[in-house]
Amino acid sequence: MTLQQVWTEKYRPQNIENAILSDDDKKFFSELTDIPNNLLFIGSPGIGKSTIAKILAKKFSPNAYLYINASEQGNIETVRNLISDFISVSSIDGKQKIIILDEADGISLIAQQALRSVMEEYLDTCKFILTANYKNKLIEAIRSRCQEFNFCCSEKQLIQRVVEIVKAEKVVVEKDQVSNLRTLVKQYFPDIRKTINELQKCCYSGKFIYKSDDKNDFVSSLKKDIDANESVFIIRQKLVDHADGFGNDYHFLMKGLFNLYSNERDVHKCLIISEYLYRHVFVLDQEINFCALLFNLNAKK
Repeated sequence: MTLQQVWTEKYRPQNIENAILSDDDKKFFSELTDIPNNLLFIGSPGIGKSTIAKILAKKFSPNAYLYINASEQGNIETVRNLISDFISVSSIDGKQKIIILDEADGISLIAQQALRSVMEEYLDTCKFILTANYKNKLIEAIRSRCQEFNFCCSEKQLIQRVVEIVKAEKVVVEKDQVSNLRTLVKQYFPDIRKTINELQKCCYSGKFIYKSDDKNDFVSSLKKDIDANESVFIIRQKLVDHADGFGNDYHFLMKGLFNLYSNERDVHKCLIISEYLYRHVFVLDQEINFCALLFNLNAKK
């Protein structure tokens, strides 16, 4: 499969008009004539932060922008060498330079402290666009130097994008599968990237065939075990033995459980799950984190 065949890339928006944004944000970005300030894009993974950052950089500084994945290059050497070297040389066309710091919440503390001075010193000639899932991991000195945007989208917008892709790819959707398009979106909302990836998996045959029933059944079975006060150690063995049943996707399990308990209006369990969903992003072992969640859902110890 070539890069052009990957739907997340094939259907990545190339302009603001085609991007999934709130009405206010779309209006703001569409009316920009330049980048007036450093920008900070906050939002969940796959919501489109990096896409908008690249659209703006290519529009206003096509020959003078630098992209850095800060989760991989978030050390002090990046600030002292890569960023400083890029800023210190004037652009060929005389336009302002733009630096995209993708996943900026992965920048080390010492690098952030060095970055704040660079951002202030070169504000007239270089603008920074930072993206982050968690703004609290950025120091206040960085956040205060940026105009902040909280990215979001609606289920309706995501469903519309899914339908557009299905039509463009001429995928056959049988009548009994139409409602499953909405189910797929609900399952992965608001992660646009994940939704489109999963959509493509369901359409490899040229027909849309929803393949997540087994995963949803597994979540329901897991909830029954929890509600029955089954031993966490027995549940853990079940997870290990049936990893294919949920694709080894612990985020999916937690979100599925959250939805089920939300339907029952169980505030206590929803709050517990939300805490472990937050931890899920940072932990090294997601399976152990999930087992810790099970202990806190009143399963028998």
